[in-house]
Amino acid sequence: MISQLQQWAAERGFRVACGGVRVLDEARAELVRQRSAGELDANFYTSNLDFFRYENSSSNIADVKAVIVVAVPRPAHRLSFELETESFEVTLPPTYVRYSALFKEVRDDITAEIPELHGHLEVLVAPLKSVACRLGLVTYGRNNLTYIPEWGSYFQLVGYVTDEDIGIADDWCPGPLTLMPECENCAICSSACPTGVINEERVLLHAELCTTLFSEQLGDLNHDLSADCLFGCLACQQVCPANSGLLQIEPVGVTFDRRETETILSGHDARARDNTESAARKLAVLGLTEEALIGRNLARLIAGHSQAQQPRAHR
Repeated sequence: MISQLQQWAAERGFRVACGGVRVLDEARAELVRQRSAGELDANFYTSNLDFFRYENSSSNIADVKAVIVVAVPRPAHRLSFELETESFEVTLPPTYVRYSALFKEVRDDITAEIPELHGHLEVLVAPLKSVACRLGLVTYGRNNLTYIPEWGSYFQLVGYVTDEDIGIADDWCPGPLTLMPECENCAICSSACPTGVINEERVLLHAELCTTLFSEQLGDLNHDLSADCLFGCLACQQVCPANSGLLQIEPVGVTFDRRETETILSGHDARARDNTESAARKLAVLGLTEEALIGRNLARLIAGHSQAQQPRAHR
């Protein structure tokens, strides 16, 4: 069945790797070690990593026999908001548009192609980068992102567990976590990081300081966003030599008209119910549900753009 999965992936321009459940034990043990050693900020761990369930998040799979991780190439996207006098565009880094939907779509595609897995494939809720690296699918970069030759870091990982015997050898062992050789004597991403989260002494980020984290958390935004990114940050990826010429930016195909934009910026307003509903429908198509975050971040980006456009006073 592994060969069937490989053929399925090749036909779609994807990459796939499979392994035994031991890979989940090692990924879990590494996170526990990092937390115990103080390498992971305690609050960050509780808020962002404590939801992992590793073997499965559903009772449909009782006896996990194998892990399957798929890499799907993803572009960044451009999203347009109409303002009173201009159209304002923002960037969504790869993986933000329809992130969760892709897990279901890939699973459905696999089970349609390989009927033996129908009803025997569930979404894996685990640190996918760590699992994928141990499966040999990806390699870490200094910026704690993962890379695939010819793709760079511009892809999304989706993972699954199955109780079917797909052909994993009894003596299969996970591989080590590996760093790209190009990163050994390179500090370009570290120098480019706007908040200094990339440490040349370790691959693990100081994620509690990362712009991506601030952009995805509710509350007051006390930090600058990254360039024109509505969420996340592309600073380290754009300058990485391993990504040279690989980033594609595609229009997402959705534009918010002026009234919808005003509604998003101001929050829900009973007087503008139609605008609220139409904006929500468009966001749902994109798989973006955090409307409060979108409004807050969009307002910050527009304010920064307006400030940058103001003429400098003559001295």
